[in-house]
Amino acid sequence: MVRKGFHRGHFSTGDPRFTQGRWRLSLGMMLIQRVTMRFGIQRLSMIFGLLMLGMVTLCFAQEEAVGRTVSVQGIGVVSRVPDRAVIRVGVTTEAPEPAAAMNENAMRMESILKAVKTIGGDALEISTDRISLQPQYRYVRDRAGNNRQELTGYQAANYIRMRTDGLENLSALITASLAKGGNRLEGLSFEIGDRDIAEREARKLAVEDARQKATLYAHEVDGTLGKVLSIKELSSGGSVPRARSMRVMADSAVPTPVEAGSQQVRIQVDMVFDLE
Repeated sequence: MVRKGFHRGHFSTGDPRFTQGRWRLSLGMMLIQRVTMRFGIQRLSMIFGLLMLGMVTLCFAQEEAVGRTVSVQGIGVVSRVPDRAVIRVGVTTEAPEPAAAMNENAMRMESILKAVKTIGGDALEISTDRISLQPQYRYVRDRAGNNRQELTGYQAANYIRMRTDGLENLSALITASLAKGGNRLEGLSFEIGDRDIAEREARKLAVEDARQKATLYAHEVDGTLGKVLSIKELSSGGSVPRARSMRVMADSAVPTPVEAGSQQVRIQVDMVFDLE
């Protein structure tokens, strides 16, 4: 027969009413009782006092180890005049039959490619952007008064991407493309050739900006700026300007005026400094 309750400092597991919380409470009471019996109330108080003192000392030690820090964000911006350009030019043609639309389109594009290669030379890089052939429809009303689609022909399209180093021939490239049969100017964008160099300069400016801010904060709190604890680059980028002014005249030999403007390279960093 299993007896319920406590017996000589032990307790029985036969009673399901003893939950895990009561077990822990009973064990704690037993431990306190035994320590008290062995060391007495005064010594027990001293032990608890030493334990509390150790915990407080540990907290102060951890706080001293962490120390004071200052976190700042630095921004560096470098402006450059673009020296590269990307042009997207297209030709669209329509004909009753798909082969006729494609043939007419091919002849026009061949004339464009010949002209721009002569102008751009080795500084010009050309690639096909996309080619498509689509049926063309119109809506007509039948005798019953219902609208229906009627095939009118086919439209062929061919777009090329031209990338040129140097902007001196940019206007001539656009004008020649339109004069030789191009009827779609999809876009013009500019690039910086030495972008890596510009980004390095922007990084230096961002770090310098962060250090100046941290030094100011340290001075305001009567501290001294210490070593760098961490640094993280958050973003890099810049504006990609389009042509500021452009006049497209497909049937005119008048040069197309284009202005490149300027482009910004932006770097942003997060830095953490030790504050002494």
